[in-house]
Order: sequence, then C-alpha cells, then structure tokens
Amino acid sequence: MPISSFSTGGMEIWQTTPTARTTVPLPGLPGYFSARVALSSAQIEEFERLLCDNARSQIDEKFAFALSLMPECGQAAPSGQF
Repeated sequence: MPISSFSTGGMEIWQTTPTARTTVPLPGLPGYFSARVALSSAQIEEFERLLCDNARSQIDEKFAFALSLMPECGQAAPSGQF
C-alpha cells in the first residue's frame, strides 16, 4: 500500500512508498562515541536521537525525490515509478 497517492476520475495518477534506512556508518559519529555505544548495555538517548535524525533525513530525501516524479496535472504517471 503506497504511503502517498493521488487519483483523478477514479484513476490513480501517482503513487509512492519511499523507504529508507539509517546510513551505515552514521555520518559524523566520533570514534569515542562509537566505542561508548558498543561497550554500553544501556540505551543512550543521544545515540538514539542521532539514529532518528539520520533516518528522518533519509526518508525526507527519498520522499522529495518521489514528489519530483509527480506528473503534471492531467498526465498519467510514468511506468516503473519509485
């Protein structure tokens, strides 16, 4: 099921289901912080925030790309879309 879709006259003209994952390795993660996370058995809120922010930026980029593929009004969506 697409996350976003548009239809007109009962015909779907655009749909997308962008997916994204956190970047590995996490950009800008200092070495000392990586070691702290690896050695800790407790949750580290700072690290979870970094993961969440990175995943959010990934999905934002994918969704912006999917929106750029949206057809002009009155045109059908191109096949093989996102």
